[in-house]
Amino acid sequence: MSEHTKEPSRFGLIIGKVNNSGKIESVCGFGVRDDGDYVSLSDYRTIEAQLERERIRLAACGVVALSNTPESAARAREMLPEYESASCNDVARMVDKNMDLEAQLAELRDVLSSIGYPLTIKNTTGER
Repeated sequence: MSEHTKEPSRFGLIIGKVNNSGKIESVCGFGVRDDGDYVSLSDYRTIEAQLERERIRLAACGVVALSNTPESAARAREMLPEYESASCNDVARMVDKNMDLEAQLAELRDVLSSIGYPLTIKNTTGER
């Protein structure tokens, strides 16, 4: 005859059926440690999938943020719709604004240089 058991794990309690030899034969759910609230295995898997999607969304934001040319920005923004987010769109807008300002600065530098006033800008990453 099998009975249910609650075994501690790093995630909380594992609720499972125990066979006659005392080993867990099937997992029925997970428990959250201190408050006694239990999550079914299917709910746990759903939550785990949602967490993974959010991790990928965060990584996508970082990839878009590192774009510094129109080509790299276009490539970085090629993603499945499920990984798009408002935050990533905000980052993309700021990347576009930065690239536009860099282009304006390059144009100004060329104009000033052509009339004998070379422009050197010091910033935290060095001289430009």
